[in-house]
Amino acid sequence: MNSKRATAFLLLSLLWGSSWLAVGTLAGQMPPFAAAAVRCGIAAAVLLAVVCIKGWKAPRGRALRSLLLLSLTLVVLPTVLLVWSARRAPEETSTILYGALPLVVVLLSSVWNDKRGESAGALPQAALYASLTGLGGLMLALWDARSFPDLPSGAAILLAVILTAASSIFAKEELKEVSPWMSSLVLFGVSALVFGLMSGASEHDAVVSWNGSILGSLLYLGVFAGAAGFPLYFWLLKELEARQVAAIEWIGPFVALMEGAVLWRQGLSWTMLAGLGIALASLKVLLRSRLEDDAILGIRGTL
Repeated sequence: MNSKRATAFLLLSLLWGSSWLAVGTLAGQMPPFAAAAVRCGIAAAVLLAVVCIKGWKAPRGRALRSLLLLSLTLVVLPTVLLVWSARRAPEETSTILYGALPLVVVLLSSVWNDKRGESAGALPQAALYASLTGLGGLMLALWDARSFPDLPSGAAILLAVILTAASSIFAKEELKEVSPWMSSLVLFGVSALVFGLMSGASEHDAVVSWNGSILGSLLYLGVFAGAAGFPLYFWLLKELEARQVAAIEWIGPFVALMEGAVLWRQGLSWTMLAGLGIALASLKVLLRSRLEDDAILGIRGTL
């Protein structure tokens, strides 16, 4: 990975990993779909200004249809599933299960290539093993007895993970010729509209006591995590394999842990530090894995 890709990867990890405080602030003060509509609307407004200044043309045809679909599968549906599961499962559960995202991407990519007749469904052996050990490191750092979900909420989170994984593979294939800024604009514009309709239908009686913490959280999520983060995400999908970009899910929790330790002096146990070491070592292997440099496994031979 060259320095430009590494810088983008680390920056996106920091932007998304630091969003935990803003998300936690909104969780107790604003209805979830209303919050999602506002932050997506803020991101869309910022991106629209950038697109207008640059004079980029709107996508059409297959690219536009792909972005409309991704608005649902990458943003709306996973958010709905996570909002529903949050009522029944602790936050650590979602974080741990989302740590399986690189593994799911590895397996789905193999199935995708197999159906298209590319490399007979082959996948790098190192990527598979790194995905498993990285997930193990995340579990070691975050797991406790409360993290075990009931079946419905666990299934909902796993479905969100599968949707996100499939969407990343689809986006890499279908958005090669679309500007990351334009992709993000359409994604957030459609998502803001859908979330707004959902909020109007299910949260119309909710009252929000607006204050500085709510506004600051919405601005961070809209401007930094959204308008800045998603163009980086789509650019990285052009430059790296989808499984490598998915490994950002391992970095975010540890950014949150380190920020908690620095800002609020929250203690870090030896299991957290050990899990961090395992995840970082696995990340290094995953980012370096290439099919042509590794032993080849077939998806049918691994399951």
